[in-house]
Amino acid sequence: MTPAIVIEIFQKFFGGMDVVEIAKATGIVAAVGTVINAITRGILNYATTRYHSRLKTYVIRVKARLPAELLGKITFHCLIVRYGTDQYIEKMASEIDRQNGQLQNRIIDIKTRGGVGKKDTEFTLELPVHRRLGTQFKCFTEAKKDLPPLHKEVFLNDVMAFLASTGIASEISISSSEHQHRVYFLLNRFASVTTVDGFKNNHCFPE
Repeated sequence: MTPAIVIEIFQKFFGGMDVVEIAKATGIVAAVGTVINAITRGILNYATTRYHSRLKTYVIRVKARLPAELLGKITFHCLIVRYGTDQYIEKMASEIDRQNGQLQNRIIDIKTRGGVGKKDTEFTLELPVHRRLGTQFKCFTEAKKDLPPLHKEVFLNDVMAFLASTGIASEISISSSEHQHRVYFLLNRFASVTTVDGFKNNHCFPE
């Protein structure tokens, strides 16, 4: 492209504008471009992730009844951290795997069945498992936010005792972050991995 053509294009789009107007115009164009680029990356990442992962259902039964006083006061969830392990994504992953292995930190629900009159408790986890990388995740239970602080503390202590008694969980602890109404734990039936920050998560390997 010759200098004359560049000048002609510049004059066509910005002719008659002063420096401030040009800055505003180019700033708006850049901002719109940034938003479109982010949306496009998000759509592509979602599409490739859905293509490379499949939903697997894990049912965990324990021969212990969830205490009646906890029913309706707490809920169980799973934090999907990322696909793959931190070490693999950082050091060995291909470009497509690094894209698939971006941090997600999204929450899905764990279905719970049990209650008065039942001698066991059943947890159902529908986990998206990446076909090549597997899935890194961590389960937690949380007390409802509208409960009084003292009630939350009692319920969290009760659920920690319940989880410890079942033998299905380890590394049971109240969150040290701003989510102090949560109790995090690892499921013993899955492998565990350590993040670059030193936290322990579960990891479901692909089959």
